[in-house]
Amino acid sequence: VDFSAGNYKKSLKAFEKAEAVLKDYDNRAEISARDGGAEVGAVATNLNALPYKGTFIDKIMLNAYKALDYFALGDSEGARVELQRMRFQQKLIREEYDSDIAAAEKEAREKKVNSQQLMNGIPEMKKIRASVKENSNKTYGDFLNPFATYLSAIGYLSENNYSEAMVDFRNLYKMDTTNPLVQRDLVTCAKVIGGGVPDELANVKSWPYSMSQDVVFVIFADGFIALNQVFNFH
Repeated sequence: VDFSAGNYKKSLKAFEKAEAVLKDYDNRAEISARDGGAEVGAVATNLNALPYKGTFIDKIMLNAYKALDYFALGDSEGARVELQRMRFQQKLIREEYDSDIAAAEKEAREKKVNSQQLMNGIPEMKKIRASVKENSNKTYGDFLNPFATYLSAIGYLSENNYSEAMVDFRNLYKMDTTNPLVQRDLVTCAKVIGGGVPDELANVKSWPYSMSQDVVFVIFADGFIALNQVFNFH
C-alpha cells in the first residue's frame, strides 16, 4: 500500500520486515515433533504462531519492489543490490526446477515437430497449432517470473551491460515468443553486441535509439498482479 501511495521509505521498511520473517524461517533448524505439536495447538488462538516460510514468488517480488523503491528514492546502487538478490532467487528456481523446465521444453519441441508433420488440409490443424504455440510459450513462464526478468534486464541496461541484458531478453523470448516488445528488445540487444538474432526475427526492426542512455522505462499496473501483467513496459 505504501509503495502504491508513493511512500517509498515506509514501503522499504515494511518490505525489510517481511524479508526478516523469511530469513528467520530459513535460518531455523527443523522443528521437533514436540514443538510442532505445541504450534498446532497455539495456532487456534494465535494466527502468528506458525512461521511463514514464503514462496519463490514472494521472495522474487519482495526484492523487485525493494529495487523499485530504491530507484524511486534516487538510490541506484541500493536498487542494483536488490536486483542482484532478485536474480539470485530466480537462479534458485532454475536450479530447483531444472529437470521440470527441461522436460517441459522437450515436450513443447516434440509437439511442435509432430504438428509440422501434419498436412495443412486437416480441419483440426489450426486448433492443434494454436495449442502447440500456447504450450511452447509457457515453458519458462511457468517457472520463472517474467516481470522480474524484465526488471533485471532494465537493471543491466542501466549499467550499459547489453550482454547480460541479452540473457534476460532471451529468457523472456522463451516465455513469450509472440510479444512484439520482447522481440524488438531482443533484436536491439543482439545487434548492439553483434549477433544472436533468432532466424525467425530477422525482419524485426531494432529500436531507433539506445536502450541504455537517454531513455525512460515507465512501468505501470492496471489491476492485475505483476506475475500476469508481464509486459506493461513502454
